[in-house]
Amino acid sequence: MTKRRGPEDPYHRGDARGLAHPSGSAADGDAAVFLAAMQGVARLKGPRRVVSGPPPAATAQAARRAAVVERLARGAGGSSRAVLPGGEPPGWDAFTVEVVGETWTARANGIDRKLVRKLGAGQLGVEARIDLHGRSREETMRGLERFVAQALAAGQRAVLVIHGRGLHSSGDGPTLRDVVREALTGGPLGAHVLACSSAPPALGGPGATLVWLRRAPSETRP
Repeated sequence: MTKRRGPEDPYHRGDARGLAHPSGSAADGDAAVFLAAMQGVARLKGPRRVVSGPPPAATAQAARRAAVVERLARGAGGSSRAVLPGGEPPGWDAFTVEVVGETWTARANGIDRKLVRKLGAGQLGVEARIDLHGRSREETMRGLERFVAQALAAGQRAVLVIHGRGLHSSGDGPTLRDVVREALTGGPLGAHVLACSSAPPALGGPGATLVWLRRAPSETRP
């Protein structure tokens, strides 16, 4: 026996063409609810698979970082020294430097002491580190500049510089710790530093310095 459909039969309305009529009272009820909900829904034309690219913001950020890396890697006048982006070196007068025994701290003007205390306690984490043991003054400067340049390009801010305590230095010149302190609070590197502190014992104590860097110019939003 063939079942005739009436004008109000929801299974055969124009918006639901091509859908099979289920059998059984329970199935009939479920199908009716489903078909009623599908009224007005049309199949999208074109390929079913949609491949989308990265979000515009992520693409722009990657492009900015790539530009920084390229600029830093070029060097100045063919030299091996890294070219740090933007800004004039602030010099010593832009920092408040405090030295107590073997430990020291420095903060740029306007930086709260609380940040320096958190940095010195290791509470800001360490995103990158460099070991300068055994290097000459010139090697230390080159290595430190490259390290900071790479950290800026990678968007890293909390970094650790391991330089030793200078107990085995010859005594005829500044220790690596002194070289690092002078470099981080003056000259080209100082323009990219907000705070420094001798590390806690777990991270090297007086033989290492924690540094909190400024945001790279490419990461600053307009």
